[in-house]
Amino acid sequence: METLSSGRRNAEPEGIPAKKENLVLVGFMGTGKTSVARRVARECSLRFVDTDSEVERRTGKSIPTIFKQEGEAAFRTVENQVISDASDGKGLVIATGGGAVINPANVENLRKNGYIVCLTASPEVIWQRLYGDNRQRPLLDVQEPLEKIKELFAQREPYYSCAEVTIDTSREDIESVSRRVCDLWKRLQMKNDLLQVDLGRQSYPIYIGRHLLDRVGELLNEVRFNRQVMVITSTTVQSLYGDHVEENLKSAGYRVSLVTLPDGEEHKTLTTAYQLYDKALDAGLTRDSLIMALGGGVIGDTAGFVAATYMRGVPFVQVPTTLLAQVDSSVGGKVAVNHPRGKNLVGSFYQPEMVITDLETLQTLDRRELASGLAEIIKAGIIKDPELFAYLEQHLGDISTYQYDNLLHVVRRACEIKAEVVHADERDMDTRAILNYGHTIGHAVESATQYKVYRHGEAVAIGMTSAAMIATELGLCPEELLERQVNLLRAAGLPVSQGKISIEGIMTALALDKKVREGKSRFVLPRELGQVYVTDEVPVDVIRRVLKKQSTLA
Repeated sequence: METLSSGRRNAEPEGIPAKKENLVLVGFMGTGKTSVARRVARECSLRFVDTDSEVERRTGKSIPTIFKQEGEAAFRTVENQVISDASDGKGLVIATGGGAVINPANVENLRKNGYIVCLTASPEVIWQRLYGDNRQRPLLDVQEPLEKIKELFAQREPYYSCAEVTIDTSREDIESVSRRVCDLWKRLQMKNDLLQVDLGRQSYPIYIGRHLLDRVGELLNEVRFNRQVMVITSTTVQSLYGDHVEENLKSAGYRVSLVTLPDGEEHKTLTTAYQLYDKALDAGLTRDSLIMALGGGVIGDTAGFVAATYMRGVPFVQVPTTLLAQVDSSVGGKVAVNHPRGKNLVGSFYQPEMVITDLETLQTLDRRELASGLAEIIKAGIIKDPELFAYLEQHLGDISTYQYDNLLHVVRRACEIKAEVVHADERDMDTRAILNYGHTIGHAVESATQYKVYRHGEAVAIGMTSAAMIATELGLCPEELLERQVNLLRAAGLPVSQGKISIEGIMTALALDKKVREGKSRFVLPRELGQVYVTDEVPVDVIRRVLKKQSTLA
């Protein structure tokens, strides 16, 4: 196992998932899956498998004949077995039939050892391609093939969101698409990772790995953005990475405006947003220009808010450089600025086009900032994944000393958990509230200290301790959970007590929290490790009693 800071090697850490060894192409008929897969197999030294051809080989019949003699159900039965068998292989590029992903079992099989890439195109382009194709398409043997394509496309499109990345082939030739897929595969083999936030048409990829700042322009080119970009960063990040990212973007053909903001949560305001609107206008940004956030959570939230509101919304990319931003604020589309009377009171839901997470940037974090990010990873384990929590207990030392594979594992898993929750409730109407574990008291602590005493993750650690103490006080969770949580937070270098902060100050800030409903504070409380629930039925006297006890914790 490599470290980020040296060439020293150790044994592979226990519990890290194996690297996926197959590449899978899904998508509607006529999008180029088979042609692209053949070229990619040749270029990347993979073995080519076309599931339709394999069905024909096993049955000894053409697909049109199977449909005519036995029906679609018979074809799907053989196709399912072909996919199951192929998924157990290694070093394959698998081109699937257009309807294969409708079966959840097929998706599950393909995912277990394969990265899924979707090729898509407009129905009109698909029809133009199929019109000159000599192959028979049983499902298009109708009077109005284009209308049938549109109908099938609409039915199947939601299923194609299973892919980690989608490439529109409408305006590209086979060679160009094949090069892009090859480049993607080669990057994935460099021990980087890729996951998808599944939000239908607003889905986007999260690239996680090392040396990604060296390829920012290349990654943007995969989405074909307008060539004008405004990079918003902070003073500290500018000195570390600003010039490098600017040059990388310029070398990829972008016109770059670099705007630097002062460091600190106190600058996450409407005044700053107004100044950024002026900068955008001065730079000539239009509705299809790109805003990039290069920095921590303050930069991501502020730049995202400006992107969401400038000209009613422009494309936005997150390049988080702190652990906290990488596992929390860059994922999920919440963007906001603070108001003097509360944190994130002025904001919007606005999803980025992509997130580029370079773990190399973590080497420049101070210990408090690294610990602040660990708080959010610990939170992810408490709310959703006992195995992640146990992994943190066992490997915290490796993570805290920047062991790359351990970091990659926990960052990816934390992002995965957040992506799953956001997929289920994008606009925070229901289940997404569990991501606020520790935030009720945490935000109140930040507000009561004017955001000048604790970093966000530190405040969340205090808030998580409050929540577990409240649940224990109410007899809703075992003492063991509180004890394990406190021990892990302390081991990570995080505070578990608000110390001498006025309880009245915290209670006043609680009343102004945006999560208050009908005068009642909403808490996320644990029942057991990996299971939490949302309630506004916590008596005020219990909150006060817990805060008093908590203030005495060492």
